[in-house]
Amino acid sequence: MRPLSLHWLPATLVGRFPAAIRPWLQDRGSLTQKLKQQCPHFSVQRLFEGFALPLPSEAQKLNLSSQTQVWTRIVLLMCDQQPVVYARTLIPHLTPANPWQRIQNLGNQPLGELLFELPHLHRSEFEFTQTQACWPACPNALSQTLTYARRNLFLQQSHPLLLTEVFLTLHKTAFPTARSDWDPLPESGLYPEK
Repeated sequence: MRPLSLHWLPATLVGRFPAAIRPWLQDRGSLTQKLKQQCPHFSVQRLFEGFALPLPSEAQKLNLSSQTQVWTRIVLLMCDQQPVVYARTLIPHLTPANPWQRIQNLGNQPLGELLFELPHLHRSEFEFTQTQACWPACPNALSQTLTYARRNLFLQQSHPLLLTEVFLTLHKTAFPTARSDWDPLPESGLYPEK
């Protein structure tokens, strides 16, 4: 099932999100490393790996037709066997000549361990959203749960990789500063009328 239409906000509007989640949304370092520092037992659970259709907002971001299949990797980042982040990686035109080809062999290795070792990697500014919609391949137990998400493009030799990271839960170990002020903002607060 595809999520509801997502409204992505630019980095300049991150102030519209709850203060407790902003440090996680804005951190440009490795999310994997940050979670490992908080979680004694960190792991990756793959949910899907293969070619699939992008979501409409993803196709638009990648300048693709919504009917163009892209290589997709969906994982859960786990803290103490509890899912804390849902991550989607999309790579269009993944051929043997594409420099992102090696990602197909990551297995259960976190993507962050590869990304932050690559030289000459270009990274776009973040975009942010909040939703209670069901993300593709997300377990039913996590559907309809409030999530905050960020996404950005990585470019390697002009080849894009779109990474979306969705923060799932108020895990006390993973997110020690999280409090009730992670509560959802009304859409009128996030997306005020122009």
